[in-house]
Amino acid sequence: KPPKIRISMSYKSLSRTHNFFKIIIGESKQSIVKLLLEGKSFPFNMVSGKKEKIFVHCSAMPGE
Repeated sequence: KPPKIRISMSYKSLSRTHNFFKIIIGESKQSIVKLLLEGKSFPFNMVSGKKEKIFVHCSAMPGE
């Protein structure tokens, strides 16, 4: 069920932030993390604040 209140922001607005955190969690994200490590770009790569941190939970790390 979608939230009753939703806030939408453009990539440009989000990129004006000072700190921007990207958090990737879950086994279902392993294929995306693999592609990221191989250098593939995704829409969320269009957003980066002045300082950017990407956190990948161990469950999202691709297996050997």
